[in-house]
Amino acid sequence: MKIIVFFYFIFAFLLVYYLERTIHIRSHTRCHWSKWESWPEKAKPFHVALVADPQIVDIGTYNYPRPLLRLVQFLADQYLFRHWRYLHKKLKPDLTIIMGDLMDTGREFNYKEWQRDLDRFNKIFDFGFAEHVEVYPGNHDIGFGEKTFYDKIRIFESIYGPTSRSVIAGNHTLALVDGIRLSNTISPNVYGKPKSYLEFFKKEKDDSSPRILFGHVPLYRPDETSCGKLREKKDTISFGYGYQYQNVLSKELSSEILKDTEPIAAFAGDDHDYCEVVHTYTDDYGSLKKVPEYNVKAFAMTSGIRRPGYQLLSLFYVHEEGKPPSESYQTHLCLLPDQLAIYLYYGFSCLCLFAIVTYFANLYYQKSGRLLPLYHTQAQNRRANSHRRYKNIIHKAFSYFIFLIWPPLLFFVVLNFFSV
Repeated sequence: MKIIVFFYFIFAFLLVYYLERTIHIRSHTRCHWSKWESWPEKAKPFHVALVADPQIVDIGTYNYPRPLLRLVQFLADQYLFRHWRYLHKKLKPDLTIIMGDLMDTGREFNYKEWQRDLDRFNKIFDFGFAEHVEVYPGNHDIGFGEKTFYDKIRIFESIYGPTSRSVIAGNHTLALVDGIRLSNTISPNVYGKPKSYLEFFKKEKDDSSPRILFGHVPLYRPDETSCGKLREKKDTISFGYGYQYQNVLSKELSSEILKDTEPIAAFAGDDHDYCEVVHTYTDDYGSLKKVPEYNVKAFAMTSGIRRPGYQLLSLFYVHEEGKPPSESYQTHLCLLPDQLAIYLYYGFSCLCLFAIVTYFANLYYQKSGRLLPLYHTQAQNRRANSHRRYKNIIHKAFSYFIFLIWPPLLFFVVLNFFSV
């Protein structure tokens, strides 16, 4: 029996390590640049990681009792915490872009609440692990369109810079265009700066540098447009709106942004699931242009999809006069573990373990013959012994279960408090 218990503990510790370390690390090593890039042999591409919609769980996310909410916060924060670090330790991108929705209900917070959750966000997403980080807002941070919160915009810009700006990376111009603020039509304080940026970008764009468009809310597409096979949810992102959100930008605004930036590709977040579509627009010379847009999966385990993820972007471009630009970017979807499936596996394993120890506890009482007559009649004895037997079996099984479960449980806690 001691040998069996010894090997059980070895198996249990290996299982916990596999579910708390190996699965999570492997999701990043499988995405290593060398496994999917196809540049010329001596190329030195510029590597970008795109992280969308972390939406850290806050007091407004769920209507749960406070102890349960704290537990969900802890588990969700640990998931973000470990994968942010694994991403940068294993892949070492040159640039990381966080594509909005840092918080879940940040737009509704007062300054003190906003600062408190920002401090929590900074502890989870420690920029010290990354080479360089760019951040722009989502509708959960500043609101959307006519109901955008200007005070939240000012706070956000004081920390992360203008919400619309250009970033030079790998001989490409990354145009971070704030479609949320451009969707506002009534407040110059809101739409003024991003509109000026778009006008300036249109005049000053350099054709020697390929342009890639970034935004939070996806560009408009017809409702029936398929998102492709890599999507978990329904196959399309259709136009819809509600309090402080809109599924896609308006058709007119999308067309304006594409014409002004003339990108070779576009990336967006907000929807939480992957989507790949091709947009068409007519440039100022009457030529029909096609632009692929990639919706980046949400990074959080609480985002309503089973497999969170992130997007990798590899850039390599050498400008040669007189030659048309060749393919200058490659992109790859990376999937993170299904955390719900992991918890379900833990639950199933515990049920199986309890069933096994109950079976052996029953065998123990059958062989021990320790149940003695208590009453004068056989019927009374059978009922009394049956009740005592079941009670003793469950008590013994629970004792065995606690003895067998607490060391792996302690190991689980240690791995979660020291996540990397």
